[in-house]
Amino acid sequence: MRLTLRTLLAYLDDTLSAEEAKLIGQKVNESESAQELIEKIKRVTRRRGLSTPPAAANGSDANTVAEYLSDALPSDQVGAFELSCLESDAMLAEVAACHQILTLLLSDPVRVPPTARQRMYQLTRGPESLPKRKPGNAIPVGGVLPDTPFQDADDSDAAYLLGMKAYSRSDSPAKRAGKLLLLVMLVAAFFGSVWMVWPESVKPDVRQKKLDLAAVTVPAIEAKKPIEPPPVKEEIPPKAVVPTVPASTKKSADIPMTPVEPVPAKADPIAPPKIDRIAIGKLETPDAVVLADSGKGKWMRIVGADLSVSTVDRHISLPGYKSKIRLDSGAVVELWGNLPDQMPIPILESSVTFAVPVEGFAADIRIHTGRVYLTTKNPTGSRIRLRIRAEIWDVTLADDKSDVVVEVFHSLRRGIQPNVVDATEPPQTAIGFAALKGKVKLEIASRTIPELAGGEAMYWNSQTKEYVGPKKLSDAKSSKDSTYFSRYPVPSSELVAKAVQQSLADLATKFTAPDSVRVRFAEMLAEQSEYTLPLLIRCRVGILGHTAIGDWPELVDALHDVSRPSVREAAIYGIIELAGESNEGAVRLQKLLVEKTRCNPQQAERVISLLRGPNAAERTEVAVLDRIVDDLNSPALAVREFALWNLKNEIDPESRSNKQLSFIDMAGTAESREGAIKAWKRRIEEIKNR
Repeated sequence: MRLTLRTLLAYLDDTLSAEEAKLIGQKVNESESAQELIEKIKRVTRRRGLSTPPAAANGSDANTVAEYLSDALPSDQVGAFELSCLESDAMLAEVAACHQILTLLLSDPVRVPPTARQRMYQLTRGPESLPKRKPGNAIPVGGVLPDTPFQDADDSDAAYLLGMKAYSRSDSPAKRAGKLLLLVMLVAAFFGSVWMVWPESVKPDVRQKKLDLAAVTVPAIEAKKPIEPPPVKEEIPPKAVVPTVPASTKKSADIPMTPVEPVPAKADPIAPPKIDRIAIGKLETPDAVVLADSGKGKWMRIVGADLSVSTVDRHISLPGYKSKIRLDSGAVVELWGNLPDQMPIPILESSVTFAVPVEGFAADIRIHTGRVYLTTKNPTGSRIRLRIRAEIWDVTLADDKSDVVVEVFHSLRRGIQPNVVDATEPPQTAIGFAALKGKVKLEIASRTIPELAGGEAMYWNSQTKEYVGPKKLSDAKSSKDSTYFSRYPVPSSELVAKAVQQSLADLATKFTAPDSVRVRFAEMLAEQSEYTLPLLIRCRVGILGHTAIGDWPELVDALHDVSRPSVREAAIYGIIELAGESNEGAVRLQKLLVEKTRCNPQQAERVISLLRGPNAAERTEVAVLDRIVDDLNSPALAVREFALWNLKNEIDPESRSNKQLSFIDMAGTAESREGAIKAWKRRIEEIKNR
């Protein structure tokens, strides 16, 4: 496959096959001009106020652009057309934007609502306003009658008829009845021939036989002897068994032994969840955006009249939305989505899968990631089974006033230096469990945790595999930590809170087609501006929406958005979460960085190291700090972004309030970044001297 402008556009819009994308990615890696062209395409399509192509430009008319994109332009004109695109930013932006729009429309065709179609026909008057009106025999403007018969515009099966008429319009009623009779006769003949060739031994004997009662011999029934009861034996109490004590441990006086408590028998292993798919509850917050997927990668929003929630499906409450699901058993599950603008913690969407609970349980829930609140409407309480990776926690809510929260977070093991961390080690999982109100009983692996009262918490992580707690939430070091599990955290400012609510409400209002998930996220990213806070939040909602459904290519593209630093920062949030959710996350990211961007293998490997972040010892190690500051000058934008992320989030969180240290455009020129890098070098020297 040749490396042309058309193939580059197909590569950027992800319309090539896996083999073709890999081939083009390798060619892009080897060609500096191709990399520069990709950056130019991204830059011109995001430029505000770009004028239309001049009328005198070569191929500026819509027909030429359409022929080029559909590979119908004559070969002798392709070179001149591509040259005009390279010379004119307006032409290049038009061709790239048209290709992107066509990709979206072809991957998710627009469905015209019937009411909208009727309104369009009502705009005209006379016979033209009839939707099913056929054209007359008048000669068209071109002077030639059409050769093909008229096809109804609304016939959705026209593409499958191969030019033939539909059955309902092909013949008269008499002919249709004759064809139907012929079909019935053919079916009858088929079954008759099958009966004729069927083996005799298999055919049932339909001949009725008379039962000769005289020939039936009935055995005589002997009278049973009375059964004598067994003699009653005199019960003798068993002798007490005294444990044998070795002679070497006996003392001169006989001291009575304290009986040893029996060791409880090992509990039976807990069966895996049932895979039956049934409706198990309903979504009580229709304004929240909750997605469901049965495992086929086709995400659908739960919206409309039917808000039912089913087992087997994976359900996601998108970042920022607070969703409540009431199960038929009385248990209430609240999925808590979060945006970094709401609460600066690494919790984004919340994702669960329901299973059919066994007897005695009100719910069986697998928590994939995020924060989940559990309550019950049953006055006598409910028992809920939680599955978190290999962990199984059985929670018993005492009554309808009990309230608990579970938080699950996955991450790669800390360590920037290669010799500190094993790259093949699976991600780590941390679980936080807190009783907010009432009394809660917790059973983990046949081990009963002491009853938790309101305000007590338990913690576990896969690295130590130890259960820590119960601990009181009131013992937190600060009031901010003690309110960590609040359902509605206090926002940083009223302005931010309004912008977040406006963006979330905007997405929920426009998200009316259940299957238009990716189109809605693309719309949130369509505005190429960061001049207002609501637009900035909109972009983050779109990026983190792609994160929730696992769209790795979209995150890598957002990480290299040269015009919007906030989009790149949101992409880092998403990449950190996705990389920790599976063993292949870091490997997939490294591969995409090489295939889709300018990163070479060494730079992609450095991104993975920075993705892990420094451990406690590395935060004060001189060589590690100097290397991260040097990464601010890396040729790869992804390395620069992750280096800045580590400096202001892991090394020196106080720097986030310093504009010179934190508000840096890593996509800018080396001269524009020089002052900020010098400031960071001075800051790192201060950290070393602490």
